[in-house]
Amino acid sequence: MVPASTSSSPGFDSSEKYVYPKESDLLPVLSGGRWYSKLWDSWDKPREERRFLLKLDLTLLSAASFGVLIKFIDQAAVNNAFLSGEWKVSDSLSVYGNELNYAAAFFAAGYVFGQIPSNLILAKGIVKAHIWIPILEVLWTVTTFATSSVKTAGHLYACRLFLGLFEAGHFPAVMYVASSWYTPAELGKRLTLIQISVMVGPMFSGFLQAGIYSALNGVQSRAGWSWLFLIDGCISLPVSLIAFLFIPDLPFNITKSWLFTQEEIDLARVRKPLESYEKNPPLNWHVWRGILTTWHIWVFPTLFTFMGLCSNPSTSMGFWFKAWNTIKPHSYSVSQINIYPTPIYGVSVVYGLIGAWMSDSVLRGRRWPPIALAFCITFGVNIALATLPVYSQRKAVRWGLYYISNLVLGNFGVMWSWQAAATEGNPIKRAVVGATMNSMSTLINAWWPIVLFPTQNQPVVKAGNYATAGLSAGGLLLIPTILYLQRRDRQRSNQAEEQTEPDL
Repeated sequence: MVPASTSSSPGFDSSEKYVYPKESDLLPVLSGGRWYSKLWDSWDKPREERRFLLKLDLTLLSAASFGVLIKFIDQAAVNNAFLSGEWKVSDSLSVYGNELNYAAAFFAAGYVFGQIPSNLILAKGIVKAHIWIPILEVLWTVTTFATSSVKTAGHLYACRLFLGLFEAGHFPAVMYVASSWYTPAELGKRLTLIQISVMVGPMFSGFLQAGIYSALNGVQSRAGWSWLFLIDGCISLPVSLIAFLFIPDLPFNITKSWLFTQEEIDLARVRKPLESYEKNPPLNWHVWRGILTTWHIWVFPTLFTFMGLCSNPSTSMGFWFKAWNTIKPHSYSVSQINIYPTPIYGVSVVYGLIGAWMSDSVLRGRRWPPIALAFCITFGVNIALATLPVYSQRKAVRWGLYYISNLVLGNFGVMWSWQAAATEGNPIKRAVVGATMNSMSTLINAWWPIVLFPTQNQPVVKAGNYATAGLSAGGLLLIPTILYLQRRDRQRSNQAEEQTEPDL
């Protein structure tokens, strides 16, 4: 693939060999520039580019973050409703034990199948981003409203299936759109700002459920969990309008509007010269074979899946508080059970932000160090959770271990940035690899908790803790594998360039 022209209808030959980006093209430059550019990179750029990035940050970044926040508030609602007490609204609906896991499995089934098609719809330009993403948000809002009135476990499973299908395309879509506009050197902190909404959503949902249970449980004959879904839906609906107004289309199919001028669109294309701006990107067997026979489609999703599975031990904390009530009644109230686990996400947010800013600055675009450190910590934490007594009177030790058990989740934004930089210059491949990362993680996580973190055993899940420690060790082995493969690809690309250079 060759650099695209900056004209509005650039020439592009899809038969050209894809040239792996040079490391110097992908890493931010630390030499020169003012100190405050390390805090936010656009502050030290030329005036036109600074104004363009500010507009992009205020629109794309804000709308994407709001959408992801609402998405994960909706996702966390079922778990928070369960922790508030047994769902019992009729003789036919009583959600307890593994039924919570089954509901999660139905959600995952829809979530897995919706992601790759959604990203391809965007990458091919079948539906523009400012239309497609709001459609997804409206559909999952309707499903959230429907969940508030379920009468049987089967109804709940159906709602979770459709919610997963409608939410599936959203997160990989906004990450793909962002990686299409920002350069690799700008991605770490920005994708992490979108990603932290994944953690802030469940944290906010815990506080929301605690307040709703206290204020609205039983009002108009509705249980607290039912009010939670109604209020979630009311919050979600305006976010779709924000997405419609402020999510830009992709650089290859956007047209000038009140949001971006033609000059700004041209600037966006100049900033990413390795990308293709062809109006109808090819998607034939030759393209698919090129994607499926490269290591990116296999290794990045595997590492991402390991990272996602490492978050499961943190789910035990709410069950741990609830279990103490059976040992010593009234140890923790419903509000405390919902609120006390929320700092897990706060710790992950802080770690993720520190890792992202360091990755974009002092680490010069290297994405692996914060991920490796989180794996090391997760390994030690899970060995401790598996070996220490679950119901020791020294509660502070286990309490603290739970709070740092989810650090890997804070690195998802950095991981997406790593994948985007590695596939820079090949938009279709980036769309497929990104969606596959999320799909594989969701697919494995659909059955992993049922087997290793079954609800009826929580919080005593030693097998799950040991398995998570093993995943952490596996992730530490995959990181040098990726670094080796990237170095090998650069060497091959450099050799190919040397062979094609004419003799002087």
